[in-house]
Amino acid sequence: MANANHQLPADNIRNRLIKANVSTNPHYGKPPSKRSIDELFEAGVFFIDKPSGPTCHQIDAWIRDMLQIPKVGHAGTLDPKVTGVLPIGIGRAARGLHVLSQTGKEYVAVMKLHEPIPEKKIKKTLQEFVGTITQLPPVRSAVKRVRRKRNIYYIEFIEIKGTEVLFRVGCQAGT
Repeated sequence: MANANHQLPADNIRNRLIKANVSTNPHYGKPPSKRSIDELFEAGVFFIDKPSGPTCHQIDAWIRDMLQIPKVGHAGTLDPKVTGVLPIGIGRAARGLHVLSQTGKEYVAVMKLHEPIPEKKIKKTLQEFVGTITQLPPVRSAVKRVRRKRNIYYIEFIEIKGTEVLFRVGCQAGT
């Protein structure tokens, strides 16, 4: 979770105007806690800890086959070798997942250095990437390989052990 100094855009507190506190008309739906399993399978979202190896589309297919649900989709795309949280939408919820794809992301990563570098220099260099960067996705990637601008909201140095640096980065979707 981002602390006060490191926030994703969605973490900003927004004022809400509430005209009235009323319950939802049952004709239009009900809270998830009051839905049956069948209703949740008609329009549910859950999160998978994607392992390294399968593509996101393969995971969709496995879930579709296991649960025998005709419509399954995922938000965003993790390359096959990448592990991480993969939001899965089933039924009607698969249509709305594009909203999650647009939000900022936070990653914890390990950077392998060629040689030992002082911690102070690493921290300084990491901060040079905060702001707008130009990115060229890798040759083997789930997205089209074209140069594009992406925002890095924060980079937080966590620790260094030998030539491995552990850090956290908050960034725009698709970075």
